Amino acid sequence: MDEKKLSRSILAMTKYSKLIFPVIPMILAGILLTLGFILPVSVLHAADIPPGLTMNTPTEPVLSGIQLLQLGGDSLLLRARGYALPVPRVASAPGADKLVLQWDTVRFPQSTEKRDWWDDYEWDILKLDPPTSQTWWKQYNLPLLNRINADLAGKNGIRMTFTSTRPLVLQRVEGMAGADDMSLMIKVYEEEKPAPLPPKPVTYPKGDPMGIATPVTLQLRDADVKSVFRMLTDLQNLNLIIDSSVTDMPITFSFNKVPFNEAFSYLLRVTDLSYSVVGNMLIVGKPESLGKTLGKEVVRAYTLSYAIDASGQLRGDVTGALTGLISLSKPPTLDARNRQIYVTATPEQHEQVAELLSKLDQPGRQVMLQARIFEVNDDASQELETLISAVYDQWLMSFSHIGIGLGYTYANMPIDSLSDVGTPLGGRAPGSNTLLDNITIDAGTRALSAGLTAMETKGKGKNLASPSIITLDGQQANVSLTQSVKYASGVDSNGNVTFSDQESGPILTFTPVIGRDGVVTINITVETGEIIAWRNAGLGAQAPETTKRSVTTTVRVRNGEPFAVGGLFRDNKTADRARIPVLGYIPLLGDLFSYRRDQHTKSEVAIIVIPYILEIPDSEIDTFDLMKTSLTK
Repeated sequence: MDEKKLSRSILAMTKYSKLIFPVIPMILAGILLTLGFILPVSVLHAADIPPGLTMNTPTEPVLSGIQLLQLGGDSLLLRARGYALPVPRVASAPGADKLVLQWDTVRFPQSTEKRDWWDDYEWDILKLDPPTSQTWWKQYNLPLLNRINADLAGKNGIRMTFTSTRPLVLQRVEGMAGADDMSLMIKVYEEEKPAPLPPKPVTYPKGDPMGIATPVTLQLRDADVKSVFRMLTDLQNLNLIIDSSVTDMPITFSFNKVPFNEAFSYLLRVTDLSYSVVGNMLIVGKPESLGKTLGKEVVRAYTLSYAIDASGQLRGDVTGALTGLISLSKPPTLDARNRQIYVTATPEQHEQVAELLSKLDQPGRQVMLQARIFEVNDDASQELETLISAVYDQWLMSFSHIGIGLGYTYANMPIDSLSDVGTPLGGRAPGSNTLLDNITIDAGTRALSAGLTAMETKGKGKNLASPSIITLDGQQANVSLTQSVKYASGVDSNGNVTFSDQESGPILTFTPVIGRDGVVTINITVETGEIIAWRNAGLGAQAPETTKRSVTTTVRVRNGEPFAVGGLFRDNKTADRARIPVLGYIPLLGDLFSYRRDQHTKSEVAIIVIPYILEIPDSEIDTFDLMKTSLTK
């Protein structure tokens, strides 16, 4: 092609392009508009798009998902994620049955706004199907929470309702308006107690020394206490009776224009005396004797349930508390057969006795310890340590300066079944009608149980035992999973074979002590032993060769918090020699018909324990009064 033809072609293309290019955008817009009429507009679920697909950032605030954890026994932590989240406001009254949070200007997410974290099992995605539902909800199996409902509140946003077993209140919010991640601390609502009323002024009857404020000036040295009370009452023209319980004791004092009631009360305190006013008579004496003198003592029987030991004796701490803290005229009398004590005291003293016994005669609390003893091969020790580390990672949570340091958390995963993986340590799950219904198993414990089960299935380890035991607070509990092996240990003087026993198996000793806030201190001793070989002890006797591993430690964990004791290693070397019958015992040639086998095995034993605190219901102590005698008919 020559240069002239080439130039004419270029000019022609340029001319037509100026006509076609402006029309292309219009053609594309028409195609898109036509598709908009043909294809219906719908909101897709996250499950309708390929996993891992991340779409464009939304242009308006979106509440995409929530994560709920229970912290301790009275707090919930709600984490919210989305886009440009506003700070929610409380739309319910304080102390209402349900807590309602209003997220203004926020909408539910669309599947086209899917994020990578949507696939995380710990997050609940607020997905809707507009043609069939306008409400998102989920049932929770937490001690403090039953259900969450999220409804569209018109153009005002999303209204979230919390259905709880107890009234809840929004305590604080961590996060600024417009953030994509926000944390809300929700606590049990506690009604503010009204300020205590000021005490009413005390009015004293006529003749009561505490109602006399007349100044007194008096100086005495080594005066008898009885004489001092006589002199004081003479100054105020009071009738005085000094009880026989008042002993002679010298007292020295100097009063200079001191109010009479102050001087009188001071003398009562330093002499450990009390007083009573009967008519126009003032009686001074020991507190335990005044009741008898005034005829106010009543004999009352208290039925005890836990303060009497197995031998029928009143516990020493109960006896010491009654006689040491309350001034009784006579010591209590015990009826061991009926488990009752008879106390002689005034009505005021009986109130103190009843309050004291209600503290001392309590069933206390119990601790259920669920353990799992697991042995893994040497090549799986690292895998076991990884599983245990995952549990400890669940222990502590820190949310910057929000101030949350509550330690162990309840998981947000409901217990839908009591399968082996879903129960603590793969053992028996608590029954549906027990006190453990409110205990939710942590996700880390679930992962540990599933991991141990998987290791056992693959032949990397084996479950030696899964003991469970309940003991009282502060009482020792022993779990012995041993086997007694009888072996011939020798012969006696008559040539008879004698036998001995060898114990093998794990022995666990626990002593739990319950502290404040559900913290349990456990002293634990673990021993494992087994027979690894038999040795010839001579005279036809066999002696077992045993191995023993033990550890003693003290741990402090929360209620339902797992802990592990590991590092119990075993290094076992065995050498066996097998012979072909007859041929293997031919001198010199016997080695040709026998073979040796050396085996070297290493393993590690770990004990995982979870304590559960069991509350024991109690009732008031039964009492009844004996017939009262009187001097008058």
